[in-house]
Amino acid sequence: MSFKPSRLVGLSLFVLAACGGGATPAEEKAEATPQPAEPPLRLPHPGEGGMTPALDTRIDDLLEALERDGPTTMKTAKTRALVVYDWANAMALDGQWIHPDLTSLVGLLTQPNYPKFNPKVAAYLNGFLDNLIREMALRRLDKDYFGTIEMETLEPGIVADHLSVSMTHTVGASGVKAGGGYLVPNHFRFVGAGYQTEDPTAPNYVTIRSSNPRAVFETGHWPVMGQYSASLHGGPTPRLFFRLSDGELEEGDTVTVTFGDRTGGSPGMETVQYANSALRYAVWLITADESEGGVLHALPEPAVPLRGGPATGVHGFVDPVAAPGEPIKLTIRAEDRFRNTPSSGVPDSWTLTLNGDPYGRLEADDDHIAEMEISFDTPGVKRFAISSDDGRLQGVADPVLVKAAPENHLYWGETHGHSGWAEGLGLVDAYFAFAREDSRLDFITLSEHDLWMDLGEWAEMYESVNRNHRPGEFLTFMGYEWTVDPPFGGHHNVLFRDPEAAVLASRQKFPTLTEMHAALTDTLSAGDVFAVPHAHMPGDWMTSNAELERLVEIVSYHGTFEWFGRKYLDQGWEVGFIGSSDDHTGSPGYRPRAYGRPGSDNFGGIAAVYAPELTRDAIFDALYDRYAYATNGARIILEAEMDGQRMGTRLPETGAHRLTGQVIGTGEIASITFLKNGEALETLDYTADAEGSLIEVAFEYSSFPGKRAPSIPDPTFQGTLRFENMTATTIETPVADALNSETEGAELTEDGQEIHFSLRSGGRTNTIEISPGAEWPTDAVMTLDLSASLLPQEVGLEPFRVEMKDLNDGPVAFPILSPPLEGRVVIRRTSRPGQMERDFAFEDNGPSVPGDYYFLRVRQIDGGMAWTSPWWTVEPKPKADAK
Repeated sequence: MSFKPSRLVGLSLFVLAACGGGATPAEEKAEATPQPAEPPLRLPHPGEGGMTPALDTRIDDLLEALERDGPTTMKTAKTRALVVYDWANAMALDGQWIHPDLTSLVGLLTQPNYPKFNPKVAAYLNGFLDNLIREMALRRLDKDYFGTIEMETLEPGIVADHLSVSMTHTVGASGVKAGGGYLVPNHFRFVGAGYQTEDPTAPNYVTIRSSNPRAVFETGHWPVMGQYSASLHGGPTPRLFFRLSDGELEEGDTVTVTFGDRTGGSPGMETVQYANSALRYAVWLITADESEGGVLHALPEPAVPLRGGPATGVHGFVDPVAAPGEPIKLTIRAEDRFRNTPSSGVPDSWTLTLNGDPYGRLEADDDHIAEMEISFDTPGVKRFAISSDDGRLQGVADPVLVKAAPENHLYWGETHGHSGWAEGLGLVDAYFAFAREDSRLDFITLSEHDLWMDLGEWAEMYESVNRNHRPGEFLTFMGYEWTVDPPFGGHHNVLFRDPEAAVLASRQKFPTLTEMHAALTDTLSAGDVFAVPHAHMPGDWMTSNAELERLVEIVSYHGTFEWFGRKYLDQGWEVGFIGSSDDHTGSPGYRPRAYGRPGSDNFGGIAAVYAPELTRDAIFDALYDRYAYATNGARIILEAEMDGQRMGTRLPETGAHRLTGQVIGTGEIASITFLKNGEALETLDYTADAEGSLIEVAFEYSSFPGKRAPSIPDPTFQGTLRFENMTATTIETPVADALNSETEGAELTEDGQEIHFSLRSGGRTNTIEISPGAEWPTDAVMTLDLSASLLPQEVGLEPFRVEMKDLNDGPVAFPILSPPLEGRVVIRRTSRPGQMERDFAFEDNGPSVPGDYYFLRVRQIDGGMAWTSPWWTVEPKPKADAK
């Protein structure tokens, strides 16, 4: 066998080079003959799903074909890959570790366009499959053939700081011969912390040592791609490889790789900004040189915890809707500067005010979470402010709407988030615990990527879902993310009403959207499962399914994608809107702030659901019936009815339509927009003020890529504002301050003449608010230079020049992107409205035609946003008339 580095986008490993070889007649026939559709993988019950006589026979046939007929080819890849997939799933159900990219490799080899892959690329993929087959065959004879690994924490880690851990491999029967060694690929989520072996005093110093004094290692590098490279979709990245240059390792010898070795003065490994239950420090074994038939084996990844920093703030979570006298819970959570669970600095008690009046104190008992039961006698909006006794930590709670006899309550939840089973980080139980304790969600789904998830993890998820379920308090649902590229359907989050009925219609066996739809509808009854397309890897609005696709995710940490929901609606699909974080850090419902480089473009994304009670059936029914709305993570209370009908419904056939309701924000409300068929009919703009004392510079970007394709990089608006004949005294960046103050913002020079800024937008408005030093002179001028901006297309931007007197006539706008992309800068006079609660009423007296739809958009000054699910008029749009 011949080892060569992989050069394939999407694989985080090196592979065996494979050329030539042929298929057996049986394999060729299997590839050419249409196969009957398989049922999706049923959730295994305890003791089920392991090796069976039938699977043993298939494995024997696979090994025989590999030895007799040679390496895998384009013709045999799919058949062999599916055997490997079932084999690996049986191993995982038996508690055995499998290579973290095995399932994703099978996903590539079974996707419909694989026969059209470049032959050289296919040879690498096929070769990696052959390596896995041989590696798994060795473990079939001896589960511990490659030995074991243990982790020791040498120095516990704190966010945005350092840690030191060692991984010790006890060599198994495989041994390690000269030419083999240890590949140490750092995970792409640690891309800023490249491992180094040159300077023992510098950060990220990695060492290797062995109990065998005859073992000598030399340091080199090996190109790795995918989740153990610089990015999931980038080119090959050199990763650290310790090659055994002399001596041999025998069974029982130990080899220790230390990440952040401090013995020479290094501070340790640099850490990320999000606390976590299981960072990923991988060690992969290569048993021998290529000429000796070496095999690559990915050793298991022991969990490495990371703690939050000292407490710097506090936030309160509270049930959003309650009746007078109804007991509800107020939760106060201390947090570090990134919104993580703090490791120190939590006060003994908290002082509370309610709507500005003293309310009382709450003992914290040195725990970052403190709770109390509360109730209110009178209707209205209730807002708590929270402070430590010394005033060092201050914050607010989300609002509460107290109303007489509410027909439904409002619940917050997540339908899309990940743990370390995908390309993210963290343990599954910790994911659910964070949702329950730290972000105080009412319901949650772990929608792990089928691309990376094996059946053993699927079965463990079921156990964790049941273990963490709290009827009436905290609901857990089974689900997964069907993960295919947009040409084959795009990403969809699948949710099940009953965990017992969950099935895994994975992309490995159902690689197109129509196949996935059929697998679910043939297996489960309507109303017991639904699939939510999302916009980052966009679902196919031309091939939807009215029975399954009842909702569309229009906002996540990736950005704001209102256009995505409109695409489905314009095709005549009647879908509601929700948000989800798509969190990969183990922090569903309350994402940490960015640090070091631009991060989340939103508070995370969340689903708001109106339901009569907190039960699985009630929440699932409300989601399925579209009685839900989307926010970008801000817990905005939004009540709205159109013609007396709740959101997500069809309206009576009347000539005029009236939409009424109220918004209770988490910040000052900037605007409320009433939309019909995706176009704004009317906007209540509470910040527009032709005589306002502030200048607002707003950067806007629609995020629509122009076609159904993966979302393109968000723009970073970067540059300088210069003033002539005027000065600025203060500036604010309310969106950046709320979301990403560590990575975005603006600075005013001491003379008040210039502002230097860097602000992002993933589909929502980002602003700078400027307070002039005095009344504007008639000859005051502002020049905006955006030439340093990082934009998704090459655009030569000349500086924009604005005479301040022109703003007296209204806003001045400048386009900054070319169609089909939409982006602009809007400069205007404005004022801060100061109100966080607004009633609204809109009317449309225009004619109605089949397919008309309406929805509402809310925007806060601090970047918080919300969208109702739509209302429809008359009747569905005929598909032939769809846009």
